[in-house]
Amino acid sequence: MDYKETAPTAQEHAAGAKTITNCVCAAKVQNLTETQRKVWQMLQGGGKYSVADISARLHLCDPRKHIQMLRRKGVAVLDEWRQCDGGRYKVCFIKGGQTL
Repeated sequence: MDYKETAPTAQEHAAGAKTITNCVCAAKVQNLTETQRKVWQMLQGGGKYSVADISARLHLCDPRKHIQMLRRKGVAVLDEWRQCDGGRYKVCFIKGGQTL
């Protein structure tokens, strides 16, 4: 009888660890504004987008502040510089389509 009482507890503990992680992720997603969620969904799709690309797709005038707020909320938004005809620009992405 003692074995039956401890076995579910051990199983619940393992399952509980997953649930806690998922709850933290869900809490982060719930704390995003609608615009931040749209930017996050676009970036987590795996592509690398410039500010101009994000602006054109999501109809935002300047998404840089939204990207900054995503970073402050714990989303690992990475960026890298690209060279083009006589200039350079930055592209933003989330590595490997990372979830929160």
